[in-house]
Amino acid sequence: SGTGTADTGSDTGEPSTDPDPSDEPTDGVDSVVPSVGDIIFTEIMVDTKGIVDAVGEWIELTNLTDTRLNLTGFGIQDDGRNFFALPEGTLIEPNQRLVVGRSGDQSLNGGVDVGVVSEGLTLANKVFVLSSSQDDVQENFEEMVVVGTSGSGIEMGLEAAQIALSEPLLSTDNQGFLRDEANLSLIFISDEDDFSPHSAHTYLKYFTDLKGDEAYRNHTMLNVSAVVGKDLPPYDGEPSCVSENGVGYYGPKYIELVNRTEGKVESICADDFSTIASELGLVASGLQLEFALSGLPDLETLSVSLYSENNDDSLIGSLERDVDYTYIIENNTILFTPASLPDSETYILAEYKLLPRGAIISEDTGTGGVE
Repeated sequence: SGTGTADTGSDTGEPSTDPDPSDEPTDGVDSVVPSVGDIIFTEIMVDTKGIVDAVGEWIELTNLTDTRLNLTGFGIQDDGRNFFALPEGTLIEPNQRLVVGRSGDQSLNGGVDVGVVSEGLTLANKVFVLSSSQDDVQENFEEMVVVGTSGSGIEMGLEAAQIALSEPLLSTDNQGFLRDEANLSLIFISDEDDFSPHSAHTYLKYFTDLKGDEAYRNHTMLNVSAVVGKDLPPYDGEPSCVSENGVGYYGPKYIELVNRTEGKVESICADDFSTIASELGLVASGLQLEFALSGLPDLETLSVSLYSENNDDSLIGSLERDVDYTYIIENNTILFTPASLPDSETYILAEYKLLPRGAIISEDTGTGGVE
């Protein structure tokens, strides 16, 4: 026929509807390397409905030529962190389509005939507000923080935040963002220091005044966090950190605001943003992970319980040390992980016998021995 369609029939004589893209041509028609314009994106499934993104996302490529095209050595990349190298021998038949998707299981992906499976290629939904109820919040966060390097070389994150929280934007594009009943948490992500025209103190005063006088004392009402170069470099002009994605320079102006509002600072060079996203979310919500004890406990008697109300009749259950929480000797605190943190508006009660004055808990004894 001259179409170059490969014969992919099985031993039963029935043709396969899902040819292996790595199969070599069998009808004598060679494949060629595509030129610019030979292949286009004809459909992209970014935001699936009723199916989680992890199995439902896909991209459709269409061959506009009358020739079989070989995509060996080609890849698909977005403006963020995503890159997927197409497998060797990936072919698109003349005037046909090829779907690259995150799952080839049609019972899970919505019935899509996926030719090439790419579990690592993710498509960020075009969202501007993230919430815990959304699918793939971590994935979208990672995409949102990768903003590229094509902008100005003089970064002014603090100035941009002040403009976003000033008129006319507060009454137009950002209407409803600043609310009397909500805390204000600002998170800056940068690979260098801030070069806004005013001092850190000036910006901090502006942000704090938005929440009122109480915000100067209560940092849950207003806090600043930053994902920047967090470590002081050994020499001036040297980067604070280096990663596979580039370098990060020290951000003292951002860090000053973080320290003054009891926020969180993390490294822009981190390979995995999942922990960072969780910790920043806790800071933004005002929830605590670590709770100080009022005295030095005999660990053998330490008992931690959870109550729904501030009374003895609302016991939810007892918490187990080194399972539900950890006792931190250096700080005399009990520490929860983000996953084990009790629900907000519950009550944590720690009961224990006090150790004698001057006692020291030894890490060697493990169960609260005294040196």
